[in-house]
Amino acid sequence: MSAITTTGWPFSTFHHVNVLVDDLPATEKFLGQIGIPIFDYPWRDGWTEITTDPEVFKELGYKRALIGNTHFQFMGAGPSESGHKDFIKKFSKRVFSVGFLVSNVDAAEKELIGRGLKVLKKGRRSDGFGYTYFDTFDRLGINICLRQNANDMINGP
Repeated sequence: MSAITTTGWPFSTFHHVNVLVDDLPATEKFLGQIGIPIFDYPWRDGWTEITTDPEVFKELGYKRALIGNTHFQFMGAGPSESGHKDFIKKFSKRVFSVGFLVSNVDAAEKELIGRGLKVLKKGRRSDGFGYTYFDTFDRLGINICLRQNANDMINGP
């Protein structure tokens, strides 16, 4: 069976599945036990725009496994109250988003707003990295994320 591909920008390059979990260390331990190596998700400074509370954002725990060119991401909400923590309380462990890689996140965001989507949260860094999550959970059961990697990273942080 061949892989399914799309050609409709901005959904032509699949990037990640992001799962919110209530116990990130236990998730990391379980993945190691079944043979999926998981790594820290590198955070960087240089945020020029971020719609999440910066202190809450710093508390989020991220781990990832890189399977081919696809990221399998796991996120813990941290101790502070946040939309992430509310999501875990309401739905427990579950896929939060699927992400697509784009060459220009601002243009792709504008395109999808024009198609009727609403921005849930977004962030941009001075090195060219950026993301936008769209609020599609009520219609799809997941949120859609677009992401532009830093210029020097093919599968960046």
